[in-house]
Formats: sequence, structure tokens, C-alpha cells
Amino acid sequence: MTTRLPLLLLIISLFALPGCYPPPQQAYYVSPVNGYATQYHPLPQVTDSAHTAFYTEAGFFTGSANTHGKDYLNAFHSSFTIAHHTGLLQAWYGGDLSLGTYHMGHWDTSYGGRTYPRQSTVPFNPNALDTWSGAHSFGSAGFHGGANLVLPINSGEWRVIGVEGSVNHEFGQYLAIRQKIPDTAASIIARGAAYGTFGINSEIIGSTKNGEFGFRMAFGTVVGKPYSNPNVYDYSNNHYVSYGYLCLSSHFTYQKYTYYGQLNFATKAIGISMGLAYRLNKSRVGPGKTSHRRLIPSSSPGSPWDKAPRAAVLPARPPKIHQRTSACR
Repeated sequence: MTTRLPLLLLIISLFALPGCYPPPQQAYYVSPVNGYATQYHPLPQVTDSAHTAFYTEAGFFTGSANTHGKDYLNAFHSSFTIAHHTGLLQAWYGGDLSLGTYHMGHWDTSYGGRTYPRQSTVPFNPNALDTWSGAHSFGSAGFHGGANLVLPINSGEWRVIGVEGSVNHEFGQYLAIRQKIPDTAASIIARGAAYGTFGINSEIIGSTKNGEFGFRMAFGTVVGKPYSNPNVYDYSNNHYVSYGYLCLSSHFTYQKYTYYGQLNFATKAIGISMGLAYRLNKSRVGPGKTSHRRLIPSSSPGSPWDKAPRAAVLPARPPKIHQRTSACR
């Protein structure tokens, strides 16, 4: 009897611990471009012969969203970018357009019999949310821009630090649905069409004979309500919700074409982006390109080769000597 009582108390205490109970379900419905607003944009190097470049881009992005990837989305993306460079500074700006579908998943209506902490204040209504389950179209149009501080390195450049920003305006069915969801059904509902970001980035570039390759990292925050300081506690991760993003991208440029891939991590979202960008004006002249002109020996003493090619100087032929002969008398 004496040995069974402590064992029974131990079992009861284990079931009473918070870790034995799942956290309450929470739903988050925000802009579908959350995590995808900052796509990769190629830029001319500071060694480029043209100080302004024009790019057009097309690609797609796909990924999951909401709690534990409950939702997912697929979309096509296109953009037009104007880029400048002068000295050690680069700047760019342009427009974006995204069109796709956002799939709202089903929620477990039987969940929540035992939750800890039992939060009656957590807004969640799975029955109401399931009425909108399924695929819904969306679109987003906006602007992007930024600037970099650049240091040239051997066969490339290091874009040491840069600032970037974007503003997008959403339209479509998914926005209309979010505006109908009651406040008691989800923890965060973004009813507005605006979505803006601000962040910093860094990129390393290596030049090749016909182009370049590079790797880029960018991270930042989402501005405006309800993304900035929504004062909502995430019970699954034990912290207050704060919307931000992290993008890791790589690219390869061949002549006027740039191929890129990007990993997108954001608050309650994760996905990938891929695309192709095309430079509209003339190709760059970068440090990776070499001259194929042959150097000619110099005639100046002390320097066997000239730095610049010059025409070969051939020795002059000796003049012909015409002798007049007189007839013999």
C-alpha cells in the first residue's frame, strides 16, 4: 500500500503537467504573398559598360501556409525591373504581378477535448472555417525597390549590404473570403489588401566568361496591421507572433538570361520560387570577359610589350638605285 500510493501520485502529476496536453488550435489568414513578396532580381555589376539595365522576369512560387502547413498555394509571378549603378552604389526599382490559387485546408473539429492551457480567449471556430475550405483565386500587384553598397573583388563583386522594400495590393476571391471570416474564428485575419515589407540583404557574385553566378540572403519584417506587433500569442511555439521573412537564393547568368531559385521562409509560411529573367538592353561587359586581340611587340626600348594593341610596323624596303649608263663610244 505504501509503495502504490507514491506511484499513483506520480502518474496523476504526470497527467497534470502542461506538456501532456496539446496546445489549442490557432488559425492565421493573411496575404497569400506572405514570404513571396521579395523575389530575386538580377542587377548589373559595377564594372558593367552600361550604367542602366532593364529586366523582365517570369516564374512561379509554391508552398504551404497557416498553422503546420494547413493551407497551400501555387502562383505565377512576373516583374519588370530598372537597375542603375554608379561607383560603389547599385539601385533598382520596378513592378510585380502575381496570379494564383490559395487552398484553404480542413480543420479537425474533434480536436480540443483536452488542451493546455485551456484558453477560452483563443478565437477559433473550425466549423465556420471549413465552410470556406477549397481553392480560391488571388492576385497581387505591387512595387519593389532597393539599393546596395558594393565592393569589387577578384572576378566578381560583393554586395556587402543592401536595403529592400516592397508594397503589394491584393485582389481576388481569397481576399473577399478573409473579409467575411468572423473575428471569433481565427487568431489573425488580414482583411486589408495591402502588404508591405522592409529588409536588408547581402550577395556575393562571381563572374564567368559569358555571365555570372551568385548567392544572396535577405531577411526583414512585414509592416502595417495586422502583421506588425499583432499582440497574439502562438501557443504551438510559445512566443508572440511577429511577421518576418528570410529568403535564400542562387542564380546563374548566361549572356542576357538569368536563372534563379529561392527558398522562402516566413511566419506561418514556407515555400520555393523559381524563374527566368531576361535583360532587355545590351549585355554587360564584365571582368570575366577577356580580350582576344593579339599584342604586338613594341619598338620602344625598355618595354617588350605595349599594354594596348597596335599595328605592326614593318621595316621599309631599301630604295632601288637606278644607275644611268652611257653608251660606249
